[in-house]
Amino acid sequence: MESRTDSPDAERRAPDGGQTESTLVPTAGPMRCAADPSVETYLRCGRCEKPICPRCLIQTPVGARCRDCAQLRKLPMFDVRPLDYLRAIGGGLAAGVGGGVALILLRELIPGAGMFFRGIFYVAILAAFGYGVGTAVAMSTRRKQGTWLGIIAAFAVPIGISVGQALFYIVIGANPAIAIAAALVPLFGSAWNLLALLVAMAIAFSRAR
Repeated sequence: MESRTDSPDAERRAPDGGQTESTLVPTAGPMRCAADPSVETYLRCGRCEKPICPRCLIQTPVGARCRDCAQLRKLPMFDVRPLDYLRAIGGGLAAGVGGGVALILLRELIPGAGMFFRGIFYVAILAAFGYGVGTAVAMSTRRKQGTWLGIIAAFAVPIGISVGQALFYIVIGANPAIAIAAALVPLFGSAWNLLALLVAMAIAFSRAR
């Protein structure tokens, strides 16, 4: 009688009579992280299949990636370049100086307008002024955002007011040194004036950052 081998431990031969099936199954084992070879990992980058450990991987909307494949970039609105800073300075100073000239003309040439340049009215006027300067900086940089852009807008407020008013006094014949001193007095002449300046700078900063 022909003997049969029904034992489950018996190896099954491949159809071509070659190696057994058990030797064809690959064995998965730990790999070394490509970024940190001292760490073993079972993970791979979903794009290039480079071994990465949990500490080195970057989770993206399309899965886990290594640092090279993630290619993390800033959003365009936060990608501020040197040219953007120059545009911000130009736009802030233009708006600040232009606004400063407009304020001094309004105060000095329109009868009765001076009463609005004190107290809470002055705070409201400079708040609108700061909003305009901040908007000018934002528009000159094509709506880019950044802390330094906000700082540029904030300092464009006092610089613009003082330069604009000094230019007005110089045009009407005042000595330049006296004109500059006279332009600084409205900024720090009283607690209300200082409060108005701080409010305007804060608004300009928030608009541009």
